[in-house]
Amino acid sequence: SFYVSSKEEENMQNTI
Repeated sequence: SFYVSSKEEENMQNTI
């Protein structure tokens, strides 16, 4: 992800 820093570490597949 490039918009969610917190979520990025948890959900790396959430790249919209």
